[in-house]
Amino acid sequence: MSERGALILHAIVAPIAFAGLSWLYFARFAYTGPLTTALLFLAIVVALDVFVVALLIERSFAMFASPLGTWTPLFLIFASTWGAGALVERPRRR
Repeated sequence: MSERGALILHAIVAPIAFAGLSWLYFARFAYTGPLTTALLFLAIVVALDVFVVALLIERSFAMFASPLGTWTPLFLIFASTWGAGALVERPRRR
């Protein structure tokens, strides 16, 4: 698989995985609201990207120059987490 193909796959799979994780979290626990949870999940992913991937593995911050490689998945992770939380919370309010 080419590098571009791997980046596209990452941009597709990451938000799906986080939507599933969020759905599970909101269905069972829901200690925080959708926005707070999305921000916390995003902060964890950014911290791992910075400290593990960029500093330890790649030893470079060049990955943050790639919209498809970094910024698109981060935005989609935030959006899918927030969306899953909003969908799970909506029926509970009624």
